Amino acid sequence: MLYGRASLLISHLPGLTSQATILYASESIADILGFCPEDVIGRSCFEYFRPDEIPAAENIYNRAVGSDKAAALYYADIRRRDGQWVDCECIFTVVYEVLVACTSIYKDDERNERKLACLT
Repeated sequence: MLYGRASLLISHLPGLTSQATILYASESIADILGFCPEDVIGRSCFEYFRPDEIPAAENIYNRAVGSDKAAALYYADIRRRDGQWVDCECIFTVVYEVLVACTSIYKDDERNERKLACLT
């Protein structure tokens, strides 16, 4: 069962791909991560990943920006405003000069089933 979903627009201008600056965040980010859109706009999306997951997230981001794929899927722990970590499903797709990200939180059982289906 889907718990919540937020949409982000992230810059990927040539030469700035490693910054991944958030340009827009939907109001629903407050529902799933506790942040107001103004809290995250202008910040790097990597600030919200676990430190040990940042290299993998940067790799996925750079591959998504540099490829012609329709979308990339990544599972990660994302930091909530209260400092807690929440398991998220992140889908990235490039549209013109921005990367559109949809971050979703599922109840554990459904998330695990969706992740397993992607791995098989």
